[in-house]
Amino acid sequence: MSVLTIQIKRISAFIYVLIFLLGFNVLFNLMFQWYGISLIVRVYLFVFCFYLIYNYAAFETERLRVLYSRRFGDISDFVIFFEMGIVPFLIIYGVTGVFTFIDYLRLPHWPWNPFLSLLNGRYSNLVIYSLLLFLILKLKKGPGVKIAIFIGVSVAYYFVDKILYTIFFSSPGIGVVKVLKLVLLISLLFFEFMIQRSRLFLVLMATVLSITLVITAISANYLVFRYSGIASFQKKESGLVLLRFGFEFPYNDLKTIVTRTGDMVLFSELLDHAAADRYRLNYSDREWEELFLSGDVELADTVAGQIEDRELEISFEKIVNYAYESSLVPEEKIERASNIIALAARHAAGKRDYLQEKIPGANRNFKLWGIAVLGMTKEPGAIPFLMEYLTDIDSGLVDASYESLRTITGSDPAQVLNMSKNDPEVISKFKQFYLRNRRGS
Repeated sequence: MSVLTIQIKRISAFIYVLIFLLGFNVLFNLMFQWYGISLIVRVYLFVFCFYLIYNYAAFETERLRVLYSRRFGDISDFVIFFEMGIVPFLIIYGVTGVFTFIDYLRLPHWPWNPFLSLLNGRYSNLVIYSLLLFLILKLKKGPGVKIAIFIGVSVAYYFVDKILYTIFFSSPGIGVVKVLKLVLLISLLFFEFMIQRSRLFLVLMATVLSITLVITAISANYLVFRYSGIASFQKKESGLVLLRFGFEFPYNDLKTIVTRTGDMVLFSELLDHAAADRYRLNYSDREWEELFLSGDVELADTVAGQIEDRELEISFEKIVNYAYESSLVPEEKIERASNIIALAARHAAGKRDYLQEKIPGANRNFKLWGIAVLGMTKEPGAIPFLMEYLTDIDSGLVDASYESLRTITGSDPAQVLNMSKNDPEVISKFKQFYLRNRRGS
C-alpha cells in the first residue's frame, strides 16, 4: 500500500467535505456574485491543507526508509522524497488550482483570469505556508513551541517577501528573489528526505529545479503575451508580469492598449513601472493630451506631471475646463492636484482673464484650485483679483488667497506685522507691491 493511499484513507472525511463545498461553490458562483461562500471554502481549504500536512509529517519516515531501501535500492531516497515531499504539495496546489478556477467563475475573463493568476503565484503562499508547517512539524519540539515557531516564521516570511518585492519592483531582481526563495525551500525538503546525499549536490539540484520553474513561468507569460490579441485581457496581464520581471519589450504593446481602449488603470500601472525602470513613455503630444483629459483627477495629475517633465504644450482653456468639470465631483479634490495646478500656471501667460472670469461663479473646489493657479503664475496682475478673497467669509479661501499673494510677492506681511491675514494693513502691503510692480496687468 502506497503512502498516498494511506493518507487518503486517513483524511477521506475531509476530502468528501471539500468536494461538496467545491461543488456547492460552483453552483453558487454561477448564480450569484456574493463572495461569502468562496470565503468559507477558502478557509476550509487552509484547514484541509494543514491537516493533510500534519498527517504526512506524522508519518514514520525511518520505517519507510528501511522498507524502501530494500525495495528500490539506491534510488529509495528519491522515491521517498517524491511520495513524502512532492505528492502532498502537488495535491495542495492542485486543489488550490481547482478552487481558483471555481472562485473566478463570477469574475470576467474566465478562464484566462484564473489561469494567469495561478501561473503568477496567486494562492502560492498556501503551498509555502504548508511547506513551512511540514518542516516545523518535523522538529523535535513540543506542540506549543512548534505553533509559536510556525506563527513567527509565517509572519516573518510574509513581511520579508513584501519588502523584497517592493525593493525589486519591476526589475530582474524579482526573478532572483523567486529563485532564491525556491532554492531555500526545496533545499530544506531535500535535506529532510535525502540525508545520505551531499548537501552541495542537493543545493545544486534545488537551484536547477528553481531556475527551471521560474523560467517556465516567464516563458509561459511570454507565449501568452506574444500570441494574444492586442487589446485582450491576457495580453495586458501577461505584459505586466513581464514588466515586473524587468523586461521592457512589452511597453510598446501596452501603450497601444491604453490609447485604443482608454484603460486608465493600465496606464497608471505603466507609469509606476516606467518610473521604476527609468523608461520614457513616448506618446505623441495629442495622445498625452487625450490621456490627461480622459481620466480622473488622480490620474490626470500624474499625467500632468509627465507633461510638465516633457515641457509639452496643451491648451490652457482645456486645462481650466477640465478642472471646472472635475470640481463638480467633490471627491475628486481638484484643489489638491499640484501637478495640474503647475501645468495650468505654466500655460496661463496672457490667458489669466479666462480663469478669473470662471472663478467667481464656480464652486469652492474650483475657486481653491483657480486661486492656487494664479499664485503659481507669480504675475503681479493677479494681485487685485486675489485680494478680493482676503475678505471672504470662507476662511479656506482667505488662506488660499493669502498663500498665493505670498507666493507672488515673496513677502509675508501677516507674519511680519503679527496681524491676521485679512487685516487692512496686511492688504495694504499687497496693494503697495502691486502698484510698484504692475505692468499693464
